[in-house]
Amino acid sequence: MIQWRIDNHVDLILEDQLMMLRMDIIRKMAPSAHHGYTKAGRPLFIEKFGLVQVDKLLNRFTSEELIQCHIYWLECCCQRARERSRQLGKHVENFATIYDLHACKENASGYYRTSRIFLAKILCDLFPMRVIASFIFAIFAYRLTDFQRSINRFLIFFLTIFINSIFGSAVCFFISACIPVFAVVLTAVILCFIMMMALSDFLVDLENINLTFCLSNNTHICPMTGEKVLTERNIPHNTNWDIWKNLLFISIMALVFFIMTYIRLL
Repeated sequence: MIQWRIDNHVDLILEDQLMMLRMDIIRKMAPSAHHGYTKAGRPLFIEKFGLVQVDKLLNRFTSEELIQCHIYWLECCCQRARERSRQLGKHVENFATIYDLHACKENASGYYRTSRIFLAKILCDLFPMRVIASFIFAIFAYRLTDFQRSINRFLIFFLTIFINSIFGSAVCFFISACIPVFAVVLTAVILCFIMMMALSDFLVDLENINLTFCLSNNTHICPMTGEKVLTERNIPHNTNWDIWKNLLFISIMALVFFIMTYIRLL
């Protein structure tokens, strides 16, 4: 065993800069990452088998290089186990590995191309789920806010919620395609949406902040019309195009994010 480690330069493999660059390339073809620790304190490693691009790996690297990369991965896991042992004050002698087999049969076996899997995910999973969730939310929200009882206005309300939901999903798709670690993806998505809401005056209307104390309000009617609110917020609303141009812009943004996601997955 010692001779094998000497022959394969195992003790110095984690410091090899060329190996690090090679691993960065391999992670794009075989998505994998360390993901915290198990309840028992073992380092957790997740590899997405369904997204492994076998042909590209074999064309780009030799068998010996792939073996060296596997040794590098094992040494990384052992190093994390040693670090965890020092943190817990007890010996952690092994690590846990999860193989994500999602789309393994279809993708790794070459049954479907990336384009077909991507379109199937959008048309058969994303759109139906967003339609159902948006419709249920629109029914209750429209009734609770006591908007005008008109089927046309309700459909505009539902369409607005649906398109915004699609845009949010498109952003999540793109970020998750760029970052393999779920915890990092979740943090990045939250920060992205918080910045959007803060900078678009969604949370606070920056032009109408009243710093004075207000008297008690016992009014039981709404003395302000919706047109007045839109005018105060400088939102155009005089023509039908003023409504549809916002939905069109959000739809274009969602389409752009879907295209960037597809390009990233190629």
